[in-house]
Amino acid sequence: MNNRIQLLMVLKYIIEKSTESEPVSNADILSYLASQNITPCKMTLIEDLKVIKKAGYDLITIKKGKINYYYIPSEHFDTTEARLITDSLVSAKFVTPIATERLLSKVVRLTDKEMEKHFINDIVLDFRLKHKNCNTTYSINVIQEALSRGKRVKFRYFDLDESKNRVYRHNNKIYEVFPITMINGMDNYYLIAYDPHSGCNSEKTFRIDRMEDTVISKKNKGDIPFDRDECIQRYRSSVFSMYSGQRIIAEFEFDFKAMNIIYDKYGEDTKVTKLEDNRYYAKLPIEDSPTFWGWVFTLEDHIRIISPVFLIDKYIEKLEKARLLVKCV
Repeated sequence: MNNRIQLLMVLKYIIEKSTESEPVSNADILSYLASQNITPCKMTLIEDLKVIKKAGYDLITIKKGKINYYYIPSEHFDTTEARLITDSLVSAKFVTPIATERLLSKVVRLTDKEMEKHFINDIVLDFRLKHKNCNTTYSINVIQEALSRGKRVKFRYFDLDESKNRVYRHNNKIYEVFPITMINGMDNYYLIAYDPHSGCNSEKTFRIDRMEDTVISKKNKGDIPFDRDECIQRYRSSVFSMYSGQRIIAEFEFDFKAMNIIYDKYGEDTKVTKLEDNRYYAKLPIEDSPTFWGWVFTLEDHIRIISPVFLIDKYIEKLEKARLLVKCV
């Protein structure tokens, strides 16, 4: 009976007292057992640790000199996990300053005490690029509920003028759409939806931080005139997904300086063929959208469109417009 109690007390002590930054040693465990009026046995302790590991607990052993230290990762975030989450919150534009501080305080509380001290001093908050719409979190909650209930959502949609005032689209129109999914892209959070009143049989994107008075409609979603799963997959994998445009396969020739940029955009599995010294070729899926053209212009003379012809003509047209604009200035 004593051995069973010892095994449970050893497990309890390691779970409650050990952390990644402060693991416990055999001596610590034996001292704890003695304080609980359990006659400790060093040999059975070794067997207890083997049983704990065999039972499926993630018991981590750290050797410092000749001494073994142990800890079981808790439900708290470890250093890397907490770092990833805090940096993501700070950089996410659609999370308002107030929401960022509130969420960061929750994340920090879910780290162990030693890490908490470091994160408090290490987090750098720069809210200059954060959106100020405090209703974003509420809109996300409404959309999520509408998705789970199979309902439409209604909202007003706005832009900002030069004075940061809200200018509502289409004379303060109330949009009523079928929500498909929400996607984080291009530093913003988007609702992908179908608008049955638009006369267009394709999806539309709405920035959630530009939505206001979001509510669940009494109407059910209804039928969507395209494949929902294919739509979601396309948006999750598309490079230029948040601006609608004609989707085509284009051919490009580029130099080595553009190589990493293309891999960053399309992934390291992208097939690239070497043509000659410092010249390469790739066939890439693109959307004829403002984001795509911004990307092409950023690459300057490091990339050249080979096909299709209408895309080359459009590029020449944009170059001419830019030249005339500069000439006018």
